[in-house]
Amino acid sequence: MSYIKEPIGVDFFVKSTPLTNKDRLEISSFIKASKANKKKTAPSLL
Repeated sequence: MSYIKEPIGVDFFVKSTPLTNKDRLEISSFIKASKANKKKTAPSLL
C-alpha cells in the first residue's frame, strides 16, 4: 500500500462511518478463517 501525496492547495478528507456489530463479526470471522488457512498451508521450517 502506498500513500497519496496531496497536491498543493488540495486537502483530502476521509469520512468513515462507524462499524456495525454485524460488520465487526464478519471482519473478525474473515480474519480467523484467513489465519487458520495460513497455518494449514504454511511450509514447515524443519
